Amino acid sequence: MAVLEGQGRFDVKERWMNLAPLRDLTVVEDEGGGLVSTRTPTHRLQQSHLVAASGASMTNSLRVIRSGVGLDEVLAVEGIHDVTGLFPLASGQSTGRLLISTDAATGQIGLDPEPTALPLHPDVASSRTIAASLVRPDVLAHVNARAVTLYSLTKSLNPVHDWRVGPDEEIVAASISDKYILVAKKGGTVAILTASGQALEELAYVDVSCRELTGRTVSVSSEVSTVAILSAANVPSPVIAISTWTSEILLYSLDHIQTTDPVVTPINEQYHAVSLMLRPSTTPVSSGVQLIAGMSDGSMVVYELEQSDQGGGVKNVSRKASSLGSRPLILCPVDSFHLGSENIIAIGLSERMSVVFESKGRIDFSAVSKKASVTVRGNG
Repeated sequence: MAVLEGQGRFDVKERWMNLAPLRDLTVVEDEGGGLVSTRTPTHRLQQSHLVAASGASMTNSLRVIRSGVGLDEVLAVEGIHDVTGLFPLASGQSTGRLLISTDAATGQIGLDPEPTALPLHPDVASSRTIAASLVRPDVLAHVNARAVTLYSLTKSLNPVHDWRVGPDEEIVAASISDKYILVAKKGGTVAILTASGQALEELAYVDVSCRELTGRTVSVSSEVSTVAILSAANVPSPVIAISTWTSEILLYSLDHIQTTDPVVTPINEQYHAVSLMLRPSTTPVSSGVQLIAGMSDGSMVVYELEQSDQGGGVKNVSRKASSLGSRPLILCPVDSFHLGSENIIAIGLSERMSVVFESKGRIDFSAVSKKASVTVRGNG
């Protein structure tokens, strides 16, 4: 409960059912003492466990009824409907700005010191944003159904260069990491672009409808459900993950795609992936890459990957699955808070919300009593 200041009453923040009778109740704080905000390092967000001795039997039972990381609302902005994506714009020159995409339009708001609508270039404002991220401190890469466009990070955004699809083509998925932009078009063609200075350069294409696999041609569904790309200092070559609607995830190394004999590593699942995250791995069984997939059945699957020194390609080393719900799981990356060796890495959205975090080299999650969320982004 939370006390409403000056009103002399309590406000119920969260409920847990079917625990009675309660014999005792206590709160146990984590040894680390709380989460540290990267924006305000002196401010700690407490991580605690609520433990209850409950039940009607002679010995009762000990239950951890609130464990892990919780979320509290600090600000609400009303009147925005049909949101499909949130994209923070943050750099050394710009903080507290957010692109908010709906099915047919995109808006920009400033959050500091209070929510304020900001002007936006008409090409961005009149379209749904599929992906957006800074590729340089002063350059934004923006992807909609028709084009990838670089914008200088002025207050209203000014275009400097673009890469457009044909009149009968449509971009259905995209991912941005560092200077690399991965774009999937309807029909199964995936393009890899790089932002060089203030220009876009086309690096390679992948056609998932007809690919080379260990010397033979394989026909698969040509439609892409979601994509991800990772470029990091400890990763020898950018890693690419492409999911199709036929419950298959395809793994590539960019260096090997650009050769005359590319290698693809397929992962077959019972359900298809609706969201993908690639991130540097800290586990000893991996050489530096971790793939986290949100599946259509609500499960989260974590793959430890390594890049092969001989023969190219990407190898799947291990797999771990957890259930975060029963509806399609959308994974929203978060890089806001750190607690020693523990990091919040994503928010999972199914019929309920979950905080996904890394603890002592493994991925774990904590359910949060917030429903009907469609997208989340962290901005530390």
